[in-house]
Amino acid sequence: MSRKFSFFGLDDCYFTTGKYYNGNLKIQIMSSSEGPVVTATCNVDVVLDNGLVAIKNWSENSGVDIFLMTEHIIEITPEFSIEVGYTSSPVYKLTEFGKEILGVI
Repeated sequence: MSRKFSFFGLDDCYFTTGKYYNGNLKIQIMSSSEGPVVTATCNVDVVLDNGLVAIKNWSENSGVDIFLMTEHIIEITPEFSIEVGYTSSPVYKLTEFGKEILGVI
């Protein structure tokens, strides 16, 4: 479990990671008291290079990209965007700090 932080009024949050079926990185924000809070990423049909993540920043995830930037998990400028259904997902590069915090060095 990584360091704790505050997210949407929950002071006991932390990051977890996993992989989607195609190997792309999955980032979730969990709460020790409430369980899963949000999945910050979405899977895309393209296999992303190591260190890249597709961020779900629409609907209930609006603003999650800004949060990840302020926590220094992802770079400020997306590398590119990929169409996902009727919208698109920005693809960001993880920062070195983000890789360390997420345990994906």
